[in-house]
Amino acid sequence: MSHSSLNSAALALTLLLGGCSPHVSESGVTERPVIPGQLPDTLKRTAMMDKIIEAGVQSIEHREPNVTDRQPISPALLEDESVADRKAFLGSFTLPEDYWNQFRQNFRLFYKGVTEQHARTLGIYRDKYRSYLRDTESAVLEQWLQPVGPAVRTRVAAIDRLMAQFYRDINEKAERDTIEDHVKRMNQLDQRFGVCAHFPLCVLE
Repeated sequence: MSHSSLNSAALALTLLLGGCSPHVSESGVTERPVIPGQLPDTLKRTAMMDKIIEAGVQSIEHREPNVTDRQPISPALLEDESVADRKAFLGSFTLPEDYWNQFRQNFRLFYKGVTEQHARTLGIYRDKYRSYLRDTESAVLEQWLQPVGPAVRTRVAAIDRLMAQFYRDINEKAERDTIEDHVKRMNQLDQRFGVCAHFPLCVLE
């Protein structure tokens, strides 16, 4: 999903919730508008927003559990398998121990990034959801999890869909960034130890 798709989802969500035009910064990122007389963050409103946001988080975690919950193999075993696969790819071409030590360090950085990605993207999701809910009338917040009227039901359903798309967009971007960072580190390692001089495709496949 492109940056423009992510920003389009944020823009549509702002219009649905706030009923006003958002400010778009020079970087292209949609920002929450500053509204005179903004609705106050009372204890009651904060508690309602907390429940709404956590219901959204639970829905996401049900559909897309954390990679560590899906991965039955230990990180150490995955690391060893990654080293074995790399050695099989290199064949008879031998490398010093320094290469393999850095290879393992790169793998650990990659695994750490993957396992922490879920929490990071959920944090962004929570913050964005809350920024929108703060502009929503208390009467609507009270009905959010169990809408009564058709107008509120339609509004909530539309916002839920947009927030789900927003999460998918930021999660996909985080995945791409994590993979690109790993490939960059591995390519630099291969170049430093002369692997690229022997193999046309010297980065991890």
